Amino acid sequence: MIHFLLPLIIVATSYPAAGPPSSAGEKEEPSVGRFTATQLIVMLRTDKRAEARRAALGLLEFIGPRYRKCPAAVTVALKEDSEESVREAAAQVLGKLAQRAHEIKEKELRDGAVETRDGALAALRAALQNDKSPRVREAAASALGRVGADDPAREASLLSAQRLAVPVLIAALKDTASGTRAAAAESLGRLGQMSEEAVPALVETFKDRKADRFVRGYAAFAIGRIDGGGARAAVPALGAALVDAEAPVEVRRSAAEALRALGTDAAGATEQLGQALKDKSVAVRRTAAAALGQVGPEARAALPALEQAARDQDKFVRAQVLHVLGGLPQDAARVVPLLLDGMKDQLLDVRLAAIEAFARLGPEAKDAIPVLTAAAKNDSQGVVRDAAAEALKKIQPNP
Repeated sequence: MIHFLLPLIIVATSYPAAGPPSSAGEKEEPSVGRFTATQLIVMLRTDKRAEARRAALGLLEFIGPRYRKCPAAVTVALKEDSEESVREAAAQVLGKLAQRAHEIKEKELRDGAVETRDGALAALRAALQNDKSPRVREAAASALGRVGADDPAREASLLSAQRLAVPVLIAALKDTASGTRAAAAESLGRLGQMSEEAVPALVETFKDRKADRFVRGYAAFAIGRIDGGGARAAVPALGAALVDAEAPVEVRRSAAEALRALGTDAAGATEQLGQALKDKSVAVRRTAAAALGQVGPEARAALPALEQAARDQDKFVRAQVLHVLGGLPQDAARVVPLLLDGMKDQLLDVRLAAIEAFARLGPEAKDAIPVLTAAAKNDSQGVVRDAAAEALKKIQPNP
């Protein structure tokens, strides 16, 4: 709040102090410090100093959407202010006001709050389509994906408003500014399943080698968040990027993250995920191993790569690979020896992963019973003893 107040202090003498209501029946106008909402709105519209107008925006955000003149004034600033830094701040503030309006639940205020929220979203869509400043377009694109995105019970009016944003965000994937493209992709991901129609455009964006790593990364993020049958069409492109030695490491990791998010729908990229277990980047190897853990039984197609990765230098890769192996009971003859080796690991997390994998294999892990019995009785770590005892119950439920 201090960074908003400093320029206001400079111009404060130009504005009279807030006075009391004119009559006993009049509601008190909201204020921040010595400034009423009306004074801040006047400042936003007339003050020649851009920093003062930005400060007024910050304080109008503080007052919030319940005083409906605040979002109305911010909307005007977004459309009409001559300074791009003010319009950028207006887009950011308007997004926050829209979210706070969405969160208003009082029955008597709800209709007005919905009108405020949807009006703000409409203004943000217009700014994304029409503003000449890439900074403003980026701020508008980012705000569009955040209003109500985490609300699992989106009412019809919000769904309608968000669906209107999808084609605008899709168009913004071809914006001349990388920041706007990245923000549009991120927002499409935050809108989730409503963005399914954006998958082809997101795939095209992700495959664009001329795009920077942030644009491609957020396109992959969006594909992973959209999920479902539509996103399955992106699996070949994600798999190809994952094993592209010329792709930036951030892009390879983003591809693996998206495949992990797609779960069993990513089964078509199992081979590439196996190859990625040899990636030079430990971050890529970790994410590829985690993705194979979500693929399900189809992960057996990567078994040769998993056998090698079980000896990876990184403990997180080793532990995750053992977890994946525990889901392949049909390959127990090859899996159990790897898990027994994992039981000898010096790191506790890896040993526990091996034991939990035995438990997942169930009766198919019967060859591990002697080792698990010894661990349940003699291991120096209580957590290992407990885990081994639980695994034995799964392997031999009626000893």
